[in-house]
Amino acid sequence: GRFHEKYPFIEIKFTNLSGIRLMPRIATEYRAGQYLVDLFATSAQYIYPLVKEGLMGKYLSPEREAIPAGFKDSEGYWTSWFIPVYSIAYNTRLVSPQELPKSYEDLLDSKWRGKQMEVVESNMLRWFTGQVERWGKDKTLAYLNKLVKQDPVFKSGGGATLAGQLLAAGEFRVMHSTTLHSMIEIKAQGGPVDWVRMKEPLLAIPSLISIAARPPHPNAAKLYIDYVLSEEGQRLLSPSVYVPARKGVETTPPGLLKNVQLHPVAPHLFEPFNEYQHLLRNIFGG
Repeated sequence: GRFHEKYPFIEIKFTNLSGIRLMPRIATEYRAGQYLVDLFATSAQYIYPLVKEGLMGKYLSPEREAIPAGFKDSEGYWTSWFIPVYSIAYNTRLVSPQELPKSYEDLLDSKWRGKQMEVVESNMLRWFTGQVERWGKDKTLAYLNKLVKQDPVFKSGGGATLAGQLLAAGEFRVMHSTTLHSMIEIKAQGGPVDWVRMKEPLLAIPSLISIAARPPHPNAAKLYIDYVLSEEGQRLLSPSVYVPARKGVETTPPGLLKNVQLHPVAPHLFEPFNEYQHLLRNIFGG
């Protein structure tokens, strides 16, 4: 791509791993004295264990100044490069504009009772983590114990993509929480779905880029991070990531987040991830 055109002397090799498989692999390599990785790009959900295990290095890129506060740490371990944003989604053929839920509490209304709502475990885990910070654990659990009485369909494991397709197919009227970009993609293919512009801030669980603790090519890694966070890099990324992290770079489509507030969810909040998963499965019977 454009980075290679600018820096033809740098060869890039990508390894595509799910976040949950990333940390064990890097940890195993480091224990064996194999320092093969220059940088990581993964969800906030998976970064904290890498920092805790000493697998991440610090790099204060000069481009970080244009990344908003809350979407980077002060020490240089991680910086957001794009921002997945979460909201309620709905089927536009089955839910009228007048019926739209304006908040998560609105989903406790009796009109959503009886297998009209899907709850995807992976998305709900992220929502729960962010909501615990905002509401506190007790209030969040109390809310979920009311939500489960609405008889939603809980989908454990993965399957967020399939869940979006089922919403578009009319199997459900609403989805409790999902990414804006997943709905935009289905909508672009003609699917009758959309997301809710709520008055409350929408949870933003950023995707982060970070340098490894022992990068074999530190200068090339820094150059790549600088480019990804640069204005040019962020403009190039916008059509595929929808919400670039850099201030002043337009979303795709433009104005996507007009009048929408974001609540960034920091990586360390995901430390009790296993506990939260256990809690959710107990509540929803997954």
